[in-house]
Amino acid sequence: IVAIKVIPLSGEDEEGLEDIRREIAVLQECSHPNVVRYFGSFMGDEYLWIVMEHCGGGSVRDVLTTSGVPLDEAQIAYLCGEALKGLVYLHSLFKVHRDMKCSN
Repeated sequence: IVAIKVIPLSGEDEEGLEDIRREIAVLQECSHPNVVRYFGSFMGDEYLWIVMEHCGGGSVRDVLTTSGVPLDEAQIAYLCGEALKGLVYLHSLFKVHRDMKCSN
């Protein structure tokens, strides 16, 4: 099972396309248990498809929405710790995430 991020190319200028290329290059370089794995990408005339590892548990936002119960302090500490491990890895490659949020 994989996750596919579909990006519409309509309206993207050259700068926007370059941002997308950089995102793909970063994904290709990463190999860490706390960073989603990249499998490949395919560009058509209208869309770019980025194929990545599927995270079966969903996002933190999904968990909060589905359970309807607030996380306790230990759960929050665990999730923050795991996210920080991924960020430390990215920073070791001189990469910045730029979009940390519960829905990612």
